[in-house]
Amino acid sequence: MQNTHTSLKFDWRWLIILASITILLGMYGFNEDAIATNTPLSQLDLLYRSIQLFTLETGTISSPIHFTLEIARWLAPLITFSAAIKGILSLVQDKSKSLLQLRKIQKHAIICGLGNKGFYLAKELLEKGFKVVVIDDNAENHHLSYIVNKGAISLIGNALDSELLQRAGIQTASFLFTTTNKDTNNIGIVHEANKLIILDKNKDNINLNCYAEVSDFGTKELFYNHSLFSESKKHFNAQVFNLYDRGARLLFETYAPDSFNAILKKDDPAASILIFGSSSFAKSLILYAAHSGHYANEKKLYITLISEQAKQDVSALSMSYPALDKVVDITTATFPVNILKEKNLQTIIDTKPNVIYICNTSDTDAITFARRLRYLMGENSIPMVACLLQQNMLIQLLIENSEMHNSGIHLFPLIDKTCNTRQIVDEQHDNAAKIIHKMYYDDQIALGETPESNSSLIPWENLSEDMKDSNRGQADHLSIKLRAIGLTLKDVLNMSEPLSFSPQQIRLLAKMEHQRWMADKLLDGWQATTGKKDPKQKLTPLLIDFDDLPEDEKDKDERAVSYHMQNLINKLKKS
Repeated sequence: MQNTHTSLKFDWRWLIILASITILLGMYGFNEDAIATNTPLSQLDLLYRSIQLFTLETGTISSPIHFTLEIARWLAPLITFSAAIKGILSLVQDKSKSLLQLRKIQKHAIICGLGNKGFYLAKELLEKGFKVVVIDDNAENHHLSYIVNKGAISLIGNALDSELLQRAGIQTASFLFTTTNKDTNNIGIVHEANKLIILDKNKDNINLNCYAEVSDFGTKELFYNHSLFSESKKHFNAQVFNLYDRGARLLFETYAPDSFNAILKKDDPAASILIFGSSSFAKSLILYAAHSGHYANEKKLYITLISEQAKQDVSALSMSYPALDKVVDITTATFPVNILKEKNLQTIIDTKPNVIYICNTSDTDAITFARRLRYLMGENSIPMVACLLQQNMLIQLLIENSEMHNSGIHLFPLIDKTCNTRQIVDEQHDNAAKIIHKMYYDDQIALGETPESNSSLIPWENLSEDMKDSNRGQADHLSIKLRAIGLTLKDVLNMSEPLSFSPQQIRLLAKMEHQRWMADKLLDGWQATTGKKDPKQKLTPLLIDFDDLPEDEKDKDERAVSYHMQNLINKLKKS
């Protein structure tokens, strides 16, 4: 392949050299003709007439024609014809090479949609040595040339077309990522792929893993547990993934409210966060905060959302999660995020936020807004995080610049953090959640439970996304619990001696876990009852404050949190 590429460059170089010689010969010949006819021409006129030779235009010239001009008159159209033929042959060669590669390609990755998300995935897969086929409906997509030059095969068209999916080698692929800018298309492409696999006579040799990116939280909830995505099959496995949800988890891991202001005792003030913007990521932040923001002071997290449509956004969230206001205190302020004035500043300061998250849909707007806000706030050094939802080369330069961080503005590049195979395929951030599920599995088996009596006793990869989220929530809260007793996860993982808790710490941790568990249940639609637990109706008698629980339940929670935290930390040390 390298020799062919070098040969092509060599041929084009000779054509350029010949074209230059032809222009010089033409200019000399036209000049001689001008002298003979006493019609002097400028250098630009001579150049213009010489260039016209390549389009078979010679203009009026006298006889006899000077030999240099005669040579140029024949060379110019031959060069033009050669360049045209060469261009056509290059296109045919590239097309033929792609078709030949597609006929033989196996265990490759297909990426449908080459926006920023698809581009980052394709780039990473190519760097890892994967064979990649990209499908995009825009032949002018500025990412295409880079990806193709790196070794990807590109197909132009609508990935919903089953014939195009077959041309991309869907039956021999290992991965399918759908990252178009429409959730319906992403789900539809996975559906088409599933139909093709079902109809394939050789499906015993197929092992396709599909990942559909869904940005809208409402659509995600509808399809999280749809049979297309929740039922793992031998030859076909599909998952919905939401980069904003994953980004919210990673953001809180580094920039959680209690990481800036410790919350260690009951009389500490309520944690407070302020979110600017009406992007999908802002909604994911609110929901994640509602699930995980439960601290040692036993007070509800206070959230303020500021945007032009803040009230509509919170109303939409409350429609999908009716118990949201039972879990967090949430208020709104309505003014344009990109027009910040000093009169708006009091609204921000009055909320006394632990941290401010800026979620403008434009990265440059988010950074500009953060700088403006920092200037207006003066001595009020509230930490700020500008969430970058697009990310390009210019934004990367800003991320690498330490000036922003030194000013108290942290940059969080969402796509860079989330749009990679470590997060989507390997679920690397789920290590602790996987351990928690395995601990639960082993405990239940020891108690005599079976997969028939308990549907949750299945491997992690076969769990529904709801069940995975339940484990993720418990795993993510580990860092918050440790900070509540003055430790960090890094501290305990580096300890040489086993971790132990005092009785007071165990009671505190049990209370915090019960708060988190209640929030998880309430947001999932469970309600309190005075009767027995009814999973089908989502009823449980335990949706009450920890202090109101029966003593045996308190003891059980304390034993569980002590055992599980110690066991989890020991397993994380070994992993």
